[in-house]
Amino acid sequence: MLERGVAAYPYYGQLTARLAQLYAMDGQTGKARNLVKQYLAVFPEDLALREAEKRLDGAESVDPLAAPGHTAVAQEPR
Repeated sequence: MLERGVAAYPYYGQLTARLAQLYAMDGQTGKARNLVKQYLAVFPEDLALREAEKRLDGAESVDPLAAPGHTAVAQEPR
């Protein structure tokens, strides 16, 4: 759903940041980095995406329970 939102509104930073966060939490860090870099090429002043870029640069993957503002429920290991 977020992918469709970003496709429809590619310059809406909150959608882009959330989609990048979901990609990273899903282990698709490279895809998240690319999305953030594309957005920042157009809007380099966006502080939220700059912060997301810093987090992505320092992580192989993002723990959903550690993501700010995320209220994931802990699951049992598989």
